[in-house]
Amino acid sequence: MINQYFTFCKRCGKQILITRCENTGRWVACDPEIHQYRRSGGPMTYVNEHGELCHGVREHGGEWGYRRHRNDCARSVAG
Repeated sequence: MINQYFTFCKRCGKQILITRCENTGRWVACDPEIHQYRRSGGPMTYVNEHGELCHGVREHGGEWGYRRHRNDCARSVAG
């Protein structure tokens, strides 16, 4: 498995999963729930089970991955 650890978002206070992105070597904040998605170059960014950044759409079947937290962070949406 990839390098990961749990912590809390400094902006909204929710629990997040920090995941090492193998594409860039950077740490990415993700929501801790894993989702199924299909790679399609779609609007959503996922970090898959191997630490790769992928674009796709949420769909049953296909691959598993974590959504980036910044997409859903309550603090960044509010202001």
